[in-house]
Amino acid sequence: MRTRADLQAALREIRSRSGLGYKAFEVKAIRLVQSGAITGLTASPLPDSSLHRAIEQGNLRWFASPPARLEVFLRVAGCPIEMVASWLEKLSELAPAGPQRRLDLDHLKSAIVVDHERLFGVDEELDRLAQFLANRSGDWIISILGEPGVGKTALAYEMVLRHAESAGFQRIAAVSAKFSQLHPAGRLEALPERVAIDWRDLLVDLAGQLRLDADLRPDTIEERMPAAMPAQPCLILIDNLETVPEARFAVRYLSTSGLVRPHKVVLTTRTAVGQEAAFAIRERRWTGPDRAACHAYADYLARDDPTLTPSPEDLDDVVEAAERVPLLIKIIMSQAIFGRLPIRQVIARLRQRGGELGSALWQYCYADSLTALASRIGEEATERLMSVFCAKAGGSSFTSGELRALSGLGDQDELERAIAAACQLSLMRSHAGNTRFTVHSLLRQFYCGDIDDGDIDDGDIDDGRR
Repeated sequence: MRTRADLQAALREIRSRSGLGYKAFEVKAIRLVQSGAITGLTASPLPDSSLHRAIEQGNLRWFASPPARLEVFLRVAGCPIEMVASWLEKLSELAPAGPQRRLDLDHLKSAIVVDHERLFGVDEELDRLAQFLANRSGDWIISILGEPGVGKTALAYEMVLRHAESAGFQRIAAVSAKFSQLHPAGRLEALPERVAIDWRDLLVDLAGQLRLDADLRPDTIEERMPAAMPAQPCLILIDNLETVPEARFAVRYLSTSGLVRPHKVVLTTRTAVGQEAAFAIRERRWTGPDRAACHAYADYLARDDPTLTPSPEDLDDVVEAAERVPLLIKIIMSQAIFGRLPIRQVIARLRQRGGELGSALWQYCYADSLTALASRIGEEATERLMSVFCAKAGGSSFTSGELRALSGLGDQDELERAIAAACQLSLMRSHAGNTRFTVHSLLRQFYCGDIDDGDIDDGDIDDGRR
């Protein structure tokens, strides 16, 4: 049994090794409690003391006031010594990585090609992701799933930037499997040094960033990397996993190789991968900011050019055309500003698959996913399924019965497999408890061309809500 004196000595040692003053260390300790990483302290009934209230409310001024010291944590009435001992072991992870931590975060932004300055409408989602990140008993792989351009990479980057340190991660590594990016000017650009991507090459890159003390080569990396991981928790971010040919194998490897626990992996992908590691993965679908946040984002971008002065109706057109996809909003506003074009003219060009802008969008957003769908269900079934959405106006929804009747996919099992695959690849969206389905109006426009929209049935939806 450890005595109170032993715990006080351990606490002083931890504080000394951290290199922080009492105040800075106290602030970190409180944030660790608030993040949920230390569950034992707040989970047990505690008296209504000023210290207890200070911990729950995050009252940093109370802790900074003399003669407060770290030892106050040991004096929480009714807190068993063994609980404090467990808590101190977790506090030992607070020792900062020094300049290397800053380098980790600086590298992160360039590694996954992040260019946003400000995000809109993401705070609630970031809070939820932070809970997954701080969970010390699960959520070892966090997959952010969504359509192209919806902001998955920006969300992952912001989550790591805001919450990785408070969640206790000592080292951060990030790689991107992207081959290209869509420039705000509307052109498709190849990323430098990305001719081919092999899953093992990504692991070698990650091992180098984590400074693992082992000679890890592509032919040995899968076997040797788990044993080379440090004791301190590390956070790995893999962006655009779906572009790796071995994506499904990669998820199975991450969940079964021993690489996680206590380490975590964050993935961004357009393809659902949860079925590959059901007991180790938390798959979270991100559909983008709400309409009000998208309107605010478009207005924010318009302020870069005081001569643009879009009307509220113009901004409504931008949000409607983009269907809450931040990448499309940014492209529309950038084209209007730098191309000196009216917003409605930019939107018209956006919808022309044969034009320069439309062609780049088609290649970046949909071509690979449609090829992947055809590889799963066959080219004919893909053509039949996607052509159904030409039967109604953009934004319209279909029941599974309508999809079956209009596609000619008469076998129920075949239809269900086709719908599931299209949704898993983020080509189709499901609504109303998976009873109605739709596609992004831009994908429909590219696929169907300039056809008469006709009348919209009563069951149709607007922006996924009707």
